[in-house]
Amino acid sequence: MRFPILQALLVFVAGPLVAQSTQSGLSGTVRQEGTKRPLAGVQVLIEGTDRQATTDSAGRFQIAGLAPGYGSALIRLPGYRAVRLLFGLNPGQTLETETSLMAAAVQLDPIVVRAELPAARGLGVEGFEERRRMGFGKFIDSTVLRRSEHLRVSDVLRRAEAGFRLINMRNSYGVTSLYAASTRKFSLPKAAGPGELVKPGPCWMQVVLDGSVLYSSGSNRPLPDFLHDFDVSALEAIEVYRSGAETPIEFSGPGADCGTIVLWSHLGAYSGPKSGSWLRGEWQVFLGAHGGVSLATLTGAGATGFGNRRRAGPQGGVFLDLWFREHFAISPELLVTTKGIKTLGAGGTSQVRLTYLEVPVLLKALLPTGRGPNRVILMAGPAFSKRIGCGGGTTGQNPQRFQCEELLLTRTTDLGVILGGSFETGRLFFTARYDIGLASLNISREEEGAVRTRAFSLLTGIKLRLDAP
Repeated sequence: MRFPILQALLVFVAGPLVAQSTQSGLSGTVRQEGTKRPLAGVQVLIEGTDRQATTDSAGRFQIAGLAPGYGSALIRLPGYRAVRLLFGLNPGQTLETETSLMAAAVQLDPIVVRAELPAARGLGVEGFEERRRMGFGKFIDSTVLRRSEHLRVSDVLRRAEAGFRLINMRNSYGVTSLYAASTRKFSLPKAAGPGELVKPGPCWMQVVLDGSVLYSSGSNRPLPDFLHDFDVSALEAIEVYRSGAETPIEFSGPGADCGTIVLWSHLGAYSGPKSGSWLRGEWQVFLGAHGGVSLATLTGAGATGFGNRRRAGPQGGVFLDLWFREHFAISPELLVTTKGIKTLGAGGTSQVRLTYLEVPVLLKALLPTGRGPNRVILMAGPAFSKRIGCGGGTTGQNPQRFQCEELLLTRTTDLGVILGGSFETGRLFFTARYDIGLASLNISREEEGAVRTRAFSLLTGIKLRLDAP
């Protein structure tokens, strides 16, 4: 009877030891960012459990008895910004970590003795300055936004270095979108099967517009697109909170766990979502001016005797861009351009000069490059021209001057097609395009006698937005 009793005792003692060998742990050191000084009294809480620890004088902590798999720990100390640590544990592993906490610069209000009770902090944009004085989050005021109206909201947020990331995603049509996600936390998916772990995905930030929640973390609402859905010129202020711990109570909640972006618009600038978008309007209107050089020639069987070289001349005018959802535009223009041809010979130079008042109506399309303020645009469309000047002549020992009637170039109107592209950076742009004349200038009924214009243009200019509030 002794041996069965001994075996039972061994099972009773060894059973917990085997179970403990499959449990994991978390340990590490917490230091002050910059000085690397160990921090004592830091609270380390394993989220979703009751396991926690406090660092000693050397900044050390240790938590045992954790289940294998992914988890997160909240590390906090009064006077410092809280940090959420994401970790993954194998069975029986004790993970060693190194964490730094940044001191929170809290700006205190001056002490004023009054008879009445202090007013509560404003819940809307009127509380912007009060929330900024608390020292948590990143704040972009109207002064910065007014200087940045030529940029997209995504560019303004990047320049502010607000402590989150914009993830670039492209849909099946090739349209690029930018969505805001936390840099401190990731979503924790459930295991796909026994012992199988899935890589964590982005933790999307909560987005609030004028006090109304457009998206909260974990909801099934569409993610706001910071490349297309918002307009800098329609915004009054922006607040960015990197985590749920930083988010003020007026914006906090379960959906703010990954941080919050708060947008404040001008009164009435946003009338509500339109087809899943929060654009202030479907159309954007720009007025611009451009100028440059035109390298022109005459083609066709009837142009053989006029010359063999391109003639350079000035070109300039104004245009109106009507952009629909920042993807497509209709652009009417009014240009003064010079065309013609010239010949270089031993006896001098011969040239024909044609001056037109041209009205192109171009369709423009934005390429989905995802390059912030730098944009590449393709354009094409018809051009209607009216000749307002014509002449020519020769130089050399016997210079001559002649009119278009002497050259039999009697047609004074032209119809053409323009093809080209443009590169924009902010308000400035550079354009290259090719102008193909379709009408014969000598009104010949015989194809072999036709004379048509061709011109390659290089332009640069500037444009300003007209529909900004």
